[in-house]
Amino acid sequence: MVTNAAKTKCLLVTGKRIPCKLDNCSLELKLVNSDIEQVDSQKLLGVTIDKHLSFDVHVEELCKKLSQRIAVLRKIRRFIPIEQRILYYNAMIKQVMLYGSTIWSNCSADNLMRILKLQKRAARVILGTDTRSNSVNLSNNLGLLPFYDEAKVNKCSLVLKRLQGNCPSYMYDLLKCNADLHKRSERYSALNLVCPRYNRESEGGRTFSVSATRLWNSLPLDLKKVTCVTSFRKAIYSHFLTRYNDVDHFSLSET
Repeated sequence: MVTNAAKTKCLLVTGKRIPCKLDNCSLELKLVNSDIEQVDSQKLLGVTIDKHLSFDVHVEELCKKLSQRIAVLRKIRRFIPIEQRILYYNAMIKQVMLYGSTIWSNCSADNLMRILKLQKRAARVILGTDTRSNSVNLSNNLGLLPFYDEAKVNKCSLVLKRLQGNCPSYMYDLLKCNADLHKRSERYSALNLVCPRYNRESEGGRTFSVSATRLWNSLPLDLKKVTCVTSFRKAIYSHFLTRYNDVDHFSLSET
């Protein structure tokens, strides 16, 4: 396949601290004597990646798309029963909201809160309540998790597939279990992951390897022992859902 230079883009991912240490952040790449345009962000497989890996641009685009679909739901809700409203939410809002969330859900708390507010709005539209209604009660009535907890469900499901050997080869480098690194067999060593070393909580601590490892190791042992992915997803969904039985507001402190 011949690469089209006019449609090719390049992106230098530096984070927030590295650019000040570089004399020149321009890549100045060429392809068949044509300059390749350097961009600050680019959509790849449905997820917009920016040069700081902050996912600010992706969240901005996502919020616009969610707002439009919630507005459509608001217009049609009086014509359809609540069961059909939930079906619309699952098909047209939830799927878009969670797409690629295992990657970008480690973004800033401000970005997470923007999406959470839209999810709360969708719950109010489904049930036809006003803005003064408690959002936790609404979500519990609908059996909905905050989207960032659903992202955790997806992330843990990926870890389970890795432990079962049902994953791409690169996942073995990202997620390593204790049994792979230590010759001495310890109890449940095959069910726990080794957390990679990192320097900064706000940077290395937000990577998929670190966040997935921490999340998996924090799960109760009975959940880790579940072997069927479908049963595991149902069990961990219920595990997260029970945490909101006795609270009156959602908190981002544990995301």
